[in-house]
Amino acid sequence: MTFEFPGFRQAPSHVELIAADSRAKNPCVAPVEGNIVAIELTMLAWTAALCVVLAMPYTLGLIADRGLSTMAGNRDGLAPASGWISRAQRAHANLVENMAPFAALLLAVVVANRTSPTTAIAAQLFFYARAAHAVIYIVGIPWLRSLAWGLGVVAMVMLFAALM
Repeated sequence: MTFEFPGFRQAPSHVELIAADSRAKNPCVAPVEGNIVAIELTMLAWTAALCVVLAMPYTLGLIADRGLSTMAGNRDGLAPASGWISRAQRAHANLVENMAPFAALLLAVVVANRTSPTTAIAAQLFFYARAAHAVIYIVGIPWLRSLAWGLGVVAMVMLFAALM
């Protein structure tokens, strides 16, 4: 419930002031239905979606390989997967491990209002490097996989540098 007094205008909220300031200073902010979302946050959301999607191939592979009743059970004493299914599990686990530092750095950049074209590129680089890493890992190309992983690390270093 709000009260309006004749002749008085409500001051903009802290969030509205930050949003207006961000739009004026930062070309890396996209309007979304009247709100603003930094490209960095959009890429974080896409990376989280990638993490969820990466669980699907090996889950379906395990169901096809071992049967639905086995995979729906407790899975006690289940032998480790092999081949592409095992690589898909490791690709997913590797993204999960790298999401925590990426998200922490990216959120720190956004909260500290240190977003820039460089941090936008870093967020995009991380997402595309991790997507490539997953595909390359599942297919089984070792050195190229390491290069994609390294590009993700470079992206995190770029975000860290923006905070310094």
